[in-house]
Order: sequence, then C-alpha cells, then structure tokens
Amino acid sequence: MSSKPSSVRSSRSSYHEASESSPLLSTDPQPLYSDLSVTPPHPLARHRQSRWASIVALSALCGCIVAFLLVGFVFPSAVETYAQDAAVLDISSLSVDSFTAKGAKVHVQATVKIDANRVRNWGVRTLGRVGTAVVGSVRVNEFNLDVRLPDYGYALLGTAQVRGIEYRARSLDTIRILASDYITGSLKALKVVGEFDITIQKWGSHKLGKIIQEFTLTDIPALPTYEITRLHASEVEFGHKKAILANVSALIENPYPLAFDVPPLGFQVSLPGCKVGSYVAAAVVTSSQIEIKPNRAIAVDVSGLVQSLSVDLTTVCPNTHLSPMDAFLGSYLHGEEAVVYVSGDGSNVGGNAPAWLVELLNSVTVQVPFPGHTFDNIVQSFGLSHVNIKLPGGDGNTGLFPLLSATVEAIIALPEEMNLGLNITRLKAIADVSYEHHAFGTLDIKKWIPAESERIPDERLLRVRGEVTDAPLNVTDYGTFQKVIGKLLFPDGKGINLGIDGTADADINTSLGEFIVHNIPASGNITLDAFPNLGSMPSPKLNDIVVDSTTDQSMNLKISVSTENPTPWEVVVPYANVLISNGGFVLGNGTIKNLHLVKGMNTVIVHAAWDPLGYSGKNGVKAGEKLLGNYISGHNTTLTLSTHEGSFPLMPHLGKALSGIEITVPTPHLGDSDSDGPPSHFIESATMFLVSSTANFLVRNPLPHNGIIINTLDGVALYNGSPIGTINHKNKFLIKPGKDGETMTPRLPVAWSFGSVGYEVVKKALWGQLKLRAEATCKLSIGNLMVEVFYNGMDPIGAHVRP
Repeated sequence: MSSKPSSVRSSRSSYHEASESSPLLSTDPQPLYSDLSVTPPHPLARHRQSRWASIVALSALCGCIVAFLLVGFVFPSAVETYAQDAAVLDISSLSVDSFTAKGAKVHVQATVKIDANRVRNWGVRTLGRVGTAVVGSVRVNEFNLDVRLPDYGYALLGTAQVRGIEYRARSLDTIRILASDYITGSLKALKVVGEFDITIQKWGSHKLGKIIQEFTLTDIPALPTYEITRLHASEVEFGHKKAILANVSALIENPYPLAFDVPPLGFQVSLPGCKVGSYVAAAVVTSSQIEIKPNRAIAVDVSGLVQSLSVDLTTVCPNTHLSPMDAFLGSYLHGEEAVVYVSGDGSNVGGNAPAWLVELLNSVTVQVPFPGHTFDNIVQSFGLSHVNIKLPGGDGNTGLFPLLSATVEAIIALPEEMNLGLNITRLKAIADVSYEHHAFGTLDIKKWIPAESERIPDERLLRVRGEVTDAPLNVTDYGTFQKVIGKLLFPDGKGINLGIDGTADADINTSLGEFIVHNIPASGNITLDAFPNLGSMPSPKLNDIVVDSTTDQSMNLKISVSTENPTPWEVVVPYANVLISNGGFVLGNGTIKNLHLVKGMNTVIVHAAWDPLGYSGKNGVKAGEKLLGNYISGHNTTLTLSTHEGSFPLMPHLGKALSGIEITVPTPHLGDSDSDGPPSHFIESATMFLVSSTANFLVRNPLPHNGIIINTLDGVALYNGSPIGTINHKNKFLIKPGKDGETMTPRLPVAWSFGSVGYEVVKKALWGQLKLRAEATCKLSIGNLMVEVFYNGMDPIGAHVRP
C-alpha cells in the first residue's frame, strides 16, 4: 500500500521538473514512473472489485479513443504552436570548421530550453506542460533549417543542415545587400525567419510538420574596433624598377564566440576620388592566414606592393588645390582620421578560398577609418644664411611688409615608419615666428621656391635646402619685434633663437613618381647669428659732403660715406628716415633711399637736415655748436641714430616700435680717406711774425664744395699751458672749399703776452718751429647759416717763428 503514493509523488515531481527548464532534446529519457508494484487484494473484496474493474475498463477504452483523437487531430497542431512559442535558443559558441565550395561547415554549441511562460494560449501551454511531463524527452532527427529575411523580399539567405551544421549560401545577392546595409550603418534591426521540418523519435517516429520561428535582432553590433600596431614602408627592387613595399599589422576586437581560420585573401585599397562617391585605386594588398578564436583579439598582417601612382591619384581635383593623394597624406600627417576603401580584388591567393567567398568580397566595399599619426619634432633644426631683408619703401612699390630673402636649411627627422628614397624639389610654407614663446610675425612663402635634399649618411635624417626670395614677414607684435632687433644689434655673445611653427607644401620626387604633399607640420627653432658689437665695427669713412641749401637756422646736406658690413646679412632699404641726436638733443634727421647693404664695403648716401633750433630749441642750438666745435677740433665725436613713427611711411608701427633702439656711430674723420690713419686737422700749421705782431694760419676746409666765412675770431695760443698771445679779429675772411686745397688766412693781429714763459719760448725759437696749442671762439657762416663754435685743437699745431 505504500508504493502507490510514492509513485504518485514521483509523477508530480517529474511534471514540475519538465515543465519549465528541462532540455527539449535529451539523449537520456527518464520513465514516467520509476517504481510500480501492486499488493494482491483481500478475498472479501473480490466481488466489489469485479464491478469496479468493469467500470475502469470501460473508462480506459473511452480514454484511449479520446487520446487517439487528440493525438491524431489536436496534438500535432498544439505541439507545433508550443514548440514555436516556448523554445529558447542560447548559442554559446560558433566555429567555422572549413569553407566549402557552396558555403561553410559550422559547429554551433547551443542550449535549447522550453519556457512554457512564453506561450500565450492557456490550452496550448497546459497541454505542453502535460505533454512534457508525460513524454519526458524526445530525440530529434537531422533536419534542414532555411534562413529567410522578410525585409529583403523574403529572400532565402541560406540553409543549415542540423546536425553539425553545414551552412550553404543560397543567395549571394542577398548577402551582398545585407553586408552593404550593415557596413554603411543603415541596418538598425534585422528580422529573421527560420523554417524547418523536424521528426521526433518517441514511441515511434512523429513528423511535426513545418515550424516557423521569427525573431528580430535589434542590437546589431557595430563594426569591430581595431588598432594599427605597425606601419612600415620601404623601397625595394621589383624587377628592373623600384617599388614601395608597405606592411601593416593590426589588432581587431572580437567580443564574439567565433572561431575559424581565414585563408590569405587579396584586397584592393582605394582613396576617395574627386567626385562624391568615387574611388581611386591606390594599392593591391594581401592578407596573411588569419586565425580567429572566441572572444580574443584578431591579429591581422597585410602587405602590399605599390609600383606606381596613377594619374587620377595625383591630379589636383577641380576647384581645389588638392589631389586625392594630397588629401589623404594631409589628414594623416596632421594626426587626423583619414578614410580608405577596401574591397576584394577578385584574386584567390593560394587557391584556398572558395569561389563564392572571393566573389562576395569582390562585390563589397568597406569604408575603413585610417588613424592619423602626428610627427612631433620632425624638424630637428632650421638655419638661415645669405639673409636679405628688404624694408617697405615710401612709394608703396615694395609692399606693406618687410621682405625676407635667404637660403634656408632644415634637418628633418624621417619617421621610423618610412625607409624611402625622397628628393624634395620645391617648397612653399607659412609659419608664425616667435621669440621667447611670443609670436611677433608670420612668414608667408606663397610662391614655390627651388629646393634640394640629401640623405645624411648612417642617420634617419634628411637635409633640405631652399632659396627664399622676397617672402613677406607680417609683423604682428612690434614690442616683441623690437626685442629681436635689439638682441641682433646689441648681442651678448650668443646667437638669437627664434621659434617657427607652421606648415609647408613639398614637391616630392620618389621612385614611384612626383607628387605634392600639402600641409606638412613644420615646427622648430632658427638660430640667427647676431651682428658684431657695434663698438667693434669699423668706423664709417666720409667720402663726400655737400651743403645743398641753408637758412638762418638750418642746412641740408648730402653726405656720402663708406661703411663695412662684416655680417653675411644683406639689407635693402628703399626709404628710411632717422633722427640724429647728440648729448640727448635731436639736431636733425637723415634720409636714405634705395640702400642695398651687402657684405663687405658699401657706399651709403645720406640726405641730412641740420636744424637744432627746430628740433630742440636753444638748448639744441648750444648742443649742435658744441658738437661742431669738437668735430672740427679733431675730437672723437659720435652721432646717435633712432627711428620714429615716420621712419617707414608704410609701416609707422615699425618705426615707432624701433624708436626705443638707439644706434650710436662714430662721426667720420674730416676729410680722411683712411679712417685708420691720423685725422686731418682744421688748422694744419701757423706762422708767427714777432716784429709785426701778426700770425697767419694754413686751414683745411672740411667741406669740399662749400666755402666757410669766418666772421669773428677770438683766440689764444698756448705753450704747455702758458699763453703766448691772443687774437681778437672782427673782420671776415673766406676759407675756400676743400677741393680747391688749403687756405692761407690773412695776417691776423696778435697781442703778445710779454713776460710769460710761452712768449720767452717763442723768442728763443726764432727762425725755428715749435708745437703749440690754439683755442678760439669763432662765428662761422655756411651760406645763410651762422654758428658759433669753440675750437680746441686736440693735437698741437706746428708753428713757425719769424722776425
């Protein structure tokens, strides 16, 4: 009596286990009852049991009839509905065993579970649970699974043979369209229908009919990310020509349970063409054998040989200044993401890939982002030689900015990724120029300049030389520019470093041909050699001086001087005007026109205006007279030159900025042809006549073309500081122009200093000569201009003594 309840409990337990989570396909079915034993009935109950036996037999017969009706008509339809709604498929791994001529052999590990709660119809759900409890497990024979896409005309994507799946691609066109939608990102969701006929084995063979499973994939995974781990390009010999061998290695993310090997395949790499949606073939590449393992990054190695560059690749596109190659290299060299297009090239490398796979790859084009690479510190150094600076002229014919001409030399570090033979033949550039990290101007080399390059032996360096001609320098910060000029003119024993930051265009000649690369980063430092210290530079030599015109307070002069430029720099100054000062007082101005200062000796013409009163008032007049007195006395004098707002009419900011820089130059010796020789003297010699108490002087006029009138003279002659005599002359006399030779003055009355030591020395020197010094205050007239100067000869005068 105890075994029956135990069997009933076992039956209930089996029902509950199979209803929710039992595998649908089981290879080890369990019986409905695990233990069934009946105890013989008591003899007193035989008659009652006989009557109940008849009732049970009749009920069993009716139940069998009903069961056969259910099995024959209701059960197949319910099972089909239950199987469609309750089945849950969970794929744990998928691997491609091999590619076949018509598809691929795929191994799928999956778990199929029955979830009755997914069935909406109560009757079907209840029948399914009861059937699962009764049947326990079933065996499914091999079957074919057709995969269709409702959104693509219900096209047959392929057929899988289950078990141990062999997938046969049925419609390459459908796969091609599906792949294109996926690659372009337009595939947001995919509706898939699976159709299959299955036969189950349980108490015989039962065919359930066609089962249709439809589901929608909404979380379509994006194209996997990748990282380029190696990029190398080198020049190789290919036949009798040179070619470029490129090798690329990458790691592709694989978060999926996929496992298969991909044979070597050929691909064509293209760049975006000039027209929207067009491609230009750039190279043919071959992939290595690729091994894909579940949930592990995929290592891919690709190599390609580029034998030539097509015309379409290097021809500038209409309405632009870039070719397809220019646009690609420009993005790459600036670290920006470029784009390439990859498609199969129709070749079967090694013959291991099935024809359908080669055909499919050949028909699909994938847009692949190509990450850029910044080449920091690619320019190792800059250098300038044969520098020529041309300032803007007053007539505007030379533009608004200073123009720079020079030989530029740059040392470029070649990237490790490149081992190519390069020759740069032309250059263009635009760059900001800075000093101490403050940009002060922009150098714009708009026109192509000739260039040449050479590889530095045993180093990954390229030396590039270019000839810059009249490149404008747009000064934007005159305060910083003033500091640069100051450092050049007043060096501290070191050169000056300027920063360069910009881009360059290069015309590059390679073994594949010639093409232009735009917007190459060009950053670095330029070291400029400073000028020699102005104090150590040779003094200018006075060649000629002409007084063109005079007024009662001013005069205009034309001065020719020779000066030496010991630097390799050249300067072209169409027009400039500077202020001339001495002792802190502005005495006039000087103007130069069409100056071209080269290395070595140069002749400079200066148009000077002398007007101390107009510039500095009465104090200026005194400072000017003092300067002239010291000048004709043979003392070493200097002139201070400085710019002002009107120095460069087209660049007032430049003149104003440089006004803080004052250049002091020595005044040329009067009448000297050799500045290193002894200076000429205003008074060359004197003759004293003791009896007549007079003296005359041999005078050299420092003005070759203009005479000087001595209006008054009040002077004294000294011997070792002791007075000899004085002259106080009120009558005018003329000193002829210097080109006409020396002038002998008339005899001037002398008041002897009788009893002085000096006078006694003079008497003893009768018919002889002695050295004496002279001091005098003179009023001189040059044209309409009258000045009063104090003469104090630096060197003694040779004086002859006569009776």
